[in-house]
Amino acid sequence: MTKKEGAASDSGCEDLTGLTADRLKIKIADYTSQKRSVLDPRTLVGLNVVFSMVMLISPSVTANVLVFCISSVIMILFKMRRRLWKYTLVFAAAVLIPFFLKSYGAFLSPAIKNALFIISMGVHKFVPFMMVAVVIFNKVDTKNLVSALNKMHLPKGFMLGFAVAIRFLPTIKKETAIISTGMKMRGIGLGVKSVFLHPMQSLEYALVPVLFRAVSLAEDMSAAALVKGAEAAQAPTELFAVKFGKLDAAFALGSLGLVTVAVLFNLDLVISNLLRSFAA
Repeated sequence: MTKKEGAASDSGCEDLTGLTADRLKIKIADYTSQKRSVLDPRTLVGLNVVFSMVMLISPSVTANVLVFCISSVIMILFKMRRRLWKYTLVFAAAVLIPFFLKSYGAFLSPAIKNALFIISMGVHKFVPFMMVAVVIFNKVDTKNLVSALNKMHLPKGFMLGFAVAIRFLPTIKKETAIISTGMKMRGIGLGVKSVFLHPMQSLEYALVPVLFRAVSLAEDMSAAALVKGAEAAQAPTELFAVKFGKLDAAFALGSLGLVTVAVLFNLDLVISNLLRSFAA
């Protein structure tokens, strides 16, 4: 084995030096035609918009549970099982708290019961939406997302704003952690104690550096978008394939069908009647 072959095998890359121009074009076409994510970005964004509307409008607990199950499947497909456990515990607690309050909440005051009920309802409606949003933020490449939205012929301002927001939020989260670490090194704490004892001072210490950093990041990201031709009149060249495939269609139709059945046929009442019949 030559040194060049040994280096290629050690790095896990295929040696392309001996290929002809035609063969190299075929390999590049095969590589760029591969899907970069399990589901199309339009599937994730569309389902998340529909699910958020359903959870806000519909009082059906069964529909919310189905939306959570679909969001869990999405997280599993994108290999985010560790985070899924955390969301599962939070969602299960939020769903079970109202039943616990109805059965064993007689010793609590009405104000506390109403507050816990409202918080649990808000949490179990917000968690599935948050799960899909986390997948979009962490697993969907911005270039693929912009290409997918561009195929929907949406306004360019909306697409760029959406893409910048997706990149901005994780970046500002990291910057906030860096700012918090720097303040701790200078002896400035931002814990619960300091927030309660000195709320205005803590707000100033936390908010001012984040705002300055956010302005700087926004300018950098805007400049980067302009350099990459965001305002060009021509459609950008797509390096990787963005396709709405059979898996996307089946997953979207199946998810929407299940949630529609749960809302229209009032599965909450059907399930409660079945449980009563079994109990009797």
